[in-house]
Amino acid sequence: MPRSPLPKNEVLPVQPHTGGLLLQLPGTAGLLTVAALGIALLLVLIIKVRLQPFVALLAVSLTSGSRNGTP
Repeated sequence: MPRSPLPKNEVLPVQPHTGGLLLQLPGTAGLLTVAALGIALLLVLIIKVRLQPFVALLAVSLTSGSRNGTP
């Protein structure tokens, strides 16, 4: 009979949510960084690229949501 790699009463540690950022900033710092980058991207898309505000907001919300780990 094969042995289990962990004893039955031992639990694996849970990794904290990192915000899904490429730099993997821990917890709240990663979420705030993604929010700040999203606002900056929104302003660039509206002011420099001259994209319609609704389309820019839709694109930024989908991008920041996926970076935060939202399915």
